[in-house]
Amino acid sequence: RLALVGGWGGLYAVATLPSARRRGLARALTTALAREAAAHGVDRLWLQVVADNSAAIALYESLGFVPASRYEYWEEPPQAG
Repeated sequence: RLALVGGWGGLYAVATLPSARRRGLARALTTALAREAAAHGVDRLWLQVVADNSAAIALYESLGFVPASRYEYWEEPPQAG
């Protein structure tokens, strides 16, 4: 998914089924989304990736993305009973 807001493009929910990995599909999809964003005048992209997803991080780094910030997920403790 691609969201276009104020000169920025956000890439969301980029995923590949395990059976389809290592075929260049994620690279092709990310590149196509970047081209679509550029066609709409967007010159900056951002995305989120889980810190332990080394394959995705390697892909995004190879496409020129760099880390900009980090955040944490918090959850409440399990309910007793």
